This record gives sequence, structure tokens and C-alpha cells, in this order.
Amino acid sequence: MRKLGKKGALATLDALFDRVVDILEQAPGNVVRVVNTNMVLAYWLIGRESVQEVQGGEERAEYGKQVVKTLSRQLTERYGRGF
Repeated sequence: MRKLGKKGALATLDALFDRVVDILEQAPGNVVRVVNTNMVLAYWLIGRESVQEVQGGEERAEYGKQVVKTLSRQLTERYGRGF
């Protein structure tokens, strides 16, 4: 292990600081991407469940719109706006 002079040690510390700052500044964006990915997956799974349950796998179900409205109302009551 080589010894660093004062300037070398400061440069190394500055480089370490810069890398740590980069990691910390990237973390919130990574969290947002993970959450968004999981929400897209959740919505896709909800859609799949709806098609299988309401439509029995068929292309359309006549009463499907009413089922979606009712489900939306129930989810909104439980989770708030957005459903």
C-alpha cells in the first residue's frame, strides 16, 4: 500500500465524496423507476384478473363497463382518487 501525500489524500477524499454524492443523488430516481415499474405490473395484473373474471377470457362482456365502474368506486373508497 503506497502512502499518499497531503494533496493525494485530499484528491482521493474528493473523488470518494463525488462518488458518494452520485450514489445518493441517483437513489431517489431509482426508487421512482422501481415504484413505477411495479405499479405498471400491478395495473396489468388487475386488468388480467378483470378479463378472466368478468369476461371469462372472451373479447367482450356486456356488463363489463358496470363491473369496472363498481370496482373503481370501491377502490376509490378504499385507496382514494386514481381508481
